[in-house]
Amino acid sequence: MSRPRQFDPDEVVDRSMREFWAKGYRDTSVGDLVAATGVRPGSLYGAFEGGKRQLFIQALKLYSRLVVPEKLGALERPGASVKELRAYFDGLVTDLMTPEGRMGCLMVNTTVELAAEDSEIAGLTRAHMARLERNAERALRTARERGEIPAGIDPFSHYLLTGALRDIDPSPRFDARAWRHLHMAPPTAPGQADLPLVERNPLTHHLRSLHAAR
Repeated sequence: MSRPRQFDPDEVVDRSMREFWAKGYRDTSVGDLVAATGVRPGSLYGAFEGGKRQLFIQALKLYSRLVVPEKLGALERPGASVKELRAYFDGLVTDLMTPEGRMGCLMVNTTVELAAEDSEIAGLTRAHMARLERNAERALRTARERGEIPAGIDPFSHYLLTGALRDIDPSPRFDARAWRHLHMAPPTAPGQADLPLVERNPLTHHLRSLHAAR
């Protein structure tokens, strides 16, 4: 007869998520997870049959359910428009001033670290980016219908959306040159070389121009 678990699996996933978020998948050892959760290795592997990888997948799913809605805020609600899109980006910039924000986005970090070699994890990170794009597209479409942005703005512009969504959330685990390459940041004009990527992104300046007339 098996012994009852002496821990809450949901709490283990939550604590593990924060450990993976801070260190990344490869740099988080089983010892780190044991220290973070207080659960012995044998019990971890017993609760999560795939071991560290399965625990990481559960952590990504929790991040999507718990953290992402908090970051998206009103942008994910029906009727979201330019105001909510701008609030989302403003929130990301504000986050960069906090210890948690400086860890970057767990989904973006994971895309760079693992998506090319793990199809299941790649599916989770692609779903995350699709979610961001879907909400941003809907907000821009609503704004265009209300006359809040010029009719010529394409709410389905892949570069406009993914470029901005990625450039604004650089990971501290990669140097600036790597992130510029991965995110296809626009060429810098004279005097802009030292600006953060978000400051050189066309959507950032477009949103600012829209709100300058408020």
